[in-house]
Order: sequence, then structure tokens, then C-alpha cells
Amino acid sequence: MEQEEELSSAKKEKQDLQKQQNTLHIIEKNFDAMIRKAGIKVPEKAPSPRILSS
Repeated sequence: MEQEEELSSAKKEKQDLQKQQNTLHIIEKNFDAMIRKAGIKVPEKAPSPRILSS
């Protein structure tokens, strides 16, 4: 029973972290777009790693 509760808690935490990651990705994209629109040159960077939901 305790293991089931831990698993449930871990799954909820994973979902919460994935939501936060998605929100941060959106913020990053918006920030980059604002910087480009302002005409500020920034070096290209490798895309952020994306963890897919499983």
C-alpha cells in the first residue's frame, strides 16, 4: 500500500515537473522572439532538450 502511494506521488510530481518544463519552454520561446523583434543579435544555441511525456 505504501509503495502504491509513493508511486502515485512520484507520478503526480512528474506531471507537475513536465508542466513546469513546458511553461518554461514557452517563456523561452517568447523571450527569444522579443529579443529578435527588438533587433538584438544573440548567438544561435543548441535547442533545449525536450523530454517527451511517457
